Amino acid sequence: MEVASSNEVLRTSAADVIEEWVGTATQWFRRWATEPRTARSPAYSMYMTLEGAFMLRRAARDDSREHQTVRGL
Repeated sequence: MEVASSNEVLRTSAADVIEEWVGTATQWFRRWATEPRTARSPAYSMYMTLEGAFMLRRAARDDSREHQTVRGL
């Protein structure tokens, strides 16, 4: 993802994958939210939280950050 902004093919591919993940999470959150827009917000939040955990894990070289995040979700 760090180079996606400088490579249009990579950026659009990454955007498609992210949209698929968020779409799947949105469907899951629709169990509690009747409006798709309402369910999409926690789906994006979950994705962004996991991305942050992955970055922290790589920077710290410590898998516990990722595990803590997943348990917290």
